[in-house]
Amino acid sequence: MAGLMCEGLELGNIKLALDMEIATTCKLLEGGEIQLESGMHNMSNHTKVAAPVG
Repeated sequence: MAGLMCEGLELGNIKLALDMEIATTCKLLEGGEIQLESGMHNMSNHTKVAAPVG
């Protein structure tokens, strides 16, 4: 019975560590999306400036 409790605690710790890693990855990806959107906005501004008039 004690072995099952230890195994359960170990699995709980592993799950917690994975949940934290997933949360960190999501935050990093969200930050990358913000930078990508900002870069795309800047690219569209440069394209508008470089477009021929007339």
